[in-house]
Amino acid sequence: MDKFIKTDTGGLPLRLDDLIWEQGELDANNFGIYQALQAELLAYGTDYIVEGCVYSAPNITAGWIMLASELLRVDAHAGSDNYFAKVSTFDARGDKTFKDASSQSTYQVNRGVLNAASGTLNVTTALRLEDKVIQLLATSTQQFAVANIPSLAATKITSGTFDDARIPSLAASKITSGTFDDARIPSLAASKITSGTFDAARIPSLAASKITTGTFAAALIPQATETAVGGAEIINQTEADAGTDDTRILTAVKAKAALPEWTSAFTSLSLNTGWTGIFYYRLNAIGQLEIKASIARGATGSSPACTLPSGYRPGVAITIECYGSAFTDKGEIYIGTDGIVTVDSFTQDVSHSFALAMPV
Repeated sequence: MDKFIKTDTGGLPLRLDDLIWEQGELDANNFGIYQALQAELLAYGTDYIVEGCVYSAPNITAGWIMLASELLRVDAHAGSDNYFAKVSTFDARGDKTFKDASSQSTYQVNRGVLNAASGTLNVTTALRLEDKVIQLLATSTQQFAVANIPSLAATKITSGTFDDARIPSLAASKITSGTFDDARIPSLAASKITSGTFDAARIPSLAASKITTGTFAAALIPQATETAVGGAEIINQTEADAGTDDTRILTAVKAKAALPEWTSAFTSLSLNTGWTGIFYYRLNAIGQLEIKASIARGATGSSPACTLPSGYRPGVAITIECYGSAFTDKGEIYIGTDGIVTVDSFTQDVSHSFALAMPV
């Protein structure tokens, strides 16, 4: 830095040129300092708060800002809006009357003022110099010392997913509270979990697609219900009654309930002319035709004795022997698939009794 030596004794002759030279050197030195500082500050961005400028609407304290790549001083004032703007005024002490009699303002004052509705630096969202330093480090190859990073609540991480390589091998005991959102958990190699056991509350509800390997223990699979699939799905009663499902299981209770019900009572069948007695029929619980009868042939009776209605006829023709009340009169009964009941060798006026069950 150049310097005007004024400390020598003996009577220094001082002329106006001396002061002009000294001022020129001071201006050059100050400009060099400003340029160096400006270049350093621009490395962190073009719009941010350098220092001070603490905002409590509508008031802001004094400080310095970078605005559109220019370093500006901010005086304490009450802002009228949220954006900084450069405001230029003139100090009246610099008003001069030139030789040509013109009046000129020579002291220009540039300040940052909160008076704009839009712009590049909003006081409510502006980053500060210290934030810019952190941003610059975060985007470079530099790393913070571990000791300089404070303990942070999980709530500080609000978006994104950690890269697998950023997560060290951790004991499960390190995770002591809270539950990670499913989207926050990246796909991890099993080798990342090296010890400990996760508390059940730490494991979120997972889509089945997350389970890609291994086999569940049988004890972990719940019992099946009519509405929930477990080890095997149970058919409901409506489906059991329909008898069309061939993939699910049927309980004993539902199987019994699905079988056709017995008729409330035997139905009496009318006998043909010349025959007397009773002839009852019904379908039993397993769908068989049941008959119990005691009939006698009168003087005018001839075969057949009666005819079973449709739906109550045997699947194949059947012949049975029956006896009279004294067990000495034997006769035969033939029931065809058409339901016609034919009798043979019945002694007149002797009742012959029989009971049978056959498939229809």
